[in-house]
Amino acid sequence: MLARQQIGRALKEVLLPSRLQDVHLAVSELVTNAVLLSRATESQTIGITIKFDDVHVRVTVQQPTRPVHPSGAGPVAEPPMFSEMILDHVTDRWGTDPGPPPHAWFEVDRRRRRRSA
Repeated sequence: MLARQQIGRALKEVLLPSRLQDVHLAVSELVTNAVLLSRATESQTIGITIKFDDVHVRVTVQQPTRPVHPSGAGPVAEPPMFSEMILDHVTDRWGTDPGPPPHAWFEVDRRRRRRSA
């Protein structure tokens, strides 16, 4: 099942439509980067975990090999890349963890509307 379909089914009753769009965009960014950065083979998978409570939704994208970084950038001191700017705009919090297993995550507050540009 595609990540977008999985997210939509899991969260359509939980989030405001604008926040669901934000989650779709953030998942798309993290999954795309996980595919590009991991150089996964056909036998490897990228995992997506969705958790929510009354306050927020947390999505984790697990990569099969090398550590995930939304932009592929090196140290934090470098200027933000495009994916980082997207995550900063559409999520309330996000980060990466080298693992194992390596993964990136983000959170959106359920009752908060999209941040203004």
